[in-house]
Parts: sequence; C-alpha cells; structure tokens
Amino acid sequence: MRISSKGKYALELMVYLGRNYGKGSISISEITGDSFSVKYMEKIAALLNKAKLIKSERGVEGGYTLVKDPKEYSIFEILNAVEDNLAPIKCVLDDDACKVKITCKTYPIWDELYEIEAEFLKNKKLIDIL
Repeated sequence: MRISSKGKYALELMVYLGRNYGKGSISISEITGDSFSVKYMEKIAALLNKAKLIKSERGVEGGYTLVKDPKEYSIFEILNAVEDNLAPIKCVLDDDACKVKITCKTYPIWDELYEIEAEFLKNKKLIDIL
C-alpha cells in the first residue's frame, strides 16, 4: 500500500479538525498555516466533504468541521476517501485490471496483504493520533 501526498495531507487536515473538534468551523488557511498549499488542501477538503467526512460552511465564519466525533473515524475511511486505490496492486480492487487474475499465482499474496493492511487501518481511529 502506497499512500500519496493526498492521503498524507487528508490525514493532517483531519488531525487538525480533530484537535479542534467542537470549537466551530476552521478556515483552510488556519489548517494549512505555512506548511501546506491552500489550493491543494482545498482540493483534499472537497474530497473529504464529498465523502461526508467533513462539512464546509461558507461565509465570514465559514470553514470546515468534522461530521462526527474523532473516535468514530477510521484511518482507512479517511485515506479511502482521497486515494484512488489502497491495494498494493490494482487488480486487488479492480477486476478489470488483469486478464489472468483467476489463474495468477501471486494474486493471493497481494489480496492477503491488502486485507491485513486494510484491517490494521480500519482498527486505527483518528482519536488514536490526536
């Protein structure tokens, strides 16, 4: 499993919102500070919003907030909302990616690896890293 910068920054955004849970909306510029690109973080926030993990509010007091308590988010669901494919190889989650998947001798290894990694991330909660 390889996590892209989208996944890394999505997790950073969620950690920031988790640390400020219950304090109202947080602007994207406050979340990014001097560490991240505002434009890039806005794209990531849009993906998290589309996945209904965060909500956005417009206006002067607008920004982003978590939809639920930090202990209810798994790291897997956060990463899955922004990554195209969390599997170690594409065919694990995409049946059309490989024509020899049924007879492939290495496929069971990749499938088992994905299951182990996914289970690990499903058991880790946002609250665990706040």
